[in-house]
Amino acid sequence: IVLRRLSPDGNILWEGRWDSGLSDEAFVVTEAPDGVIWVGGMRRTSNVLDLNTTAVLLRFDGATGAVIGNEWTWDSGGWDEIDGVAVDSGTVFVSGWGQGQGGNQELRVYALDAANLSELWHNSLDSGGLDAANGHLVLWNDVIIVGGSWNSSGIFGAAQGVVAAFNRSNGSVKWRSYVGDGSDYREILGLASDGLRVFAAGWRKVTLTDYQLMLWAFDSSGSMLWESEWGGSSNERARALGYDPVDNTLLVAGTTNRNSNDDIVLLRVDAATGAVREEQVWGGSSADSAQQIAVSGSRLYVAGTTSSWGNGNTDALAIGICHRPWKLPPTN
Repeated sequence: IVLRRLSPDGNILWEGRWDSGLSDEAFVVTEAPDGVIWVGGMRRTSNVLDLNTTAVLLRFDGATGAVIGNEWTWDSGGWDEIDGVAVDSGTVFVSGWGQGQGGNQELRVYALDAANLSELWHNSLDSGGLDAANGHLVLWNDVIIVGGSWNSSGIFGAAQGVVAAFNRSNGSVKWRSYVGDGSDYREILGLASDGLRVFAAGWRKVTLTDYQLMLWAFDSSGSMLWESEWGGSSNERARALGYDPVDNTLLVAGTTNRNSNDDIVLLRVDAATGAVREEQVWGGSSADSAQQIAVSGSRLYVAGTTSSWGNGNTDALAIGICHRPWKLPPTN
């Protein structure tokens, strides 16, 4: 697992690494108010592509990139990973998925003491099928919100998207909402909140070669306020979004292959209605994708992957963008 800190103009300030000795992957990173950087992901139990993994939570020093202490893990004996991390008032909340008692994958949420990584509580949701909190995690009032997929029969089958609210103090489920009726495949991955509403980004499968980028908004009781989609006859999907309070809009980062190869698509969406106000497509001669974003005033930072630039088949990508007004980096 490699963690890099960049300055606002893209210079590398430091690089930190963690290696279990096997194959490791990171899926989410967040910085706490005390400067500790938390990274969630997984490690494999062998160097072959097997179906047994261990969920891993790591801490890095925000000033130097040095690893702090030991990792925290869970291992259900099946596929385990952490996809959501948030920190508040000395508590770390993590979400992901693991194997349930019935042998199927279940959605999991944990609360940990940030000082010593002792478990405060945990909870899980299990439809009896394949369930995963494979989306992000956001803090919202007295709950944590996680997103993912529900009762999945696999990418070639069907699934509902799910958003669930867990009480911060004890992990009890306050509400959960589903998108889709289970007749197609839908998945929620990106989450954001303005304090009054929670917004979600993901996709739905039309055919095996046609996915639509999807957006949803929910109120404080989990009722859906609106649903919106963007795309054409090619593959469009989204994993990340942020909220811009200046004009009450969402900034969405996703991927489209309408130009043959995958490109990064950036949308500005009306947070009140879900209507797309602006769109930008950015990419090179090969595949480029967006995995996560951070919004800071008029600046937008996108992390993802690229095979258009770099030294290998797929390399990590970070780009800085001005979104008010739009100004994207050159592609040559």
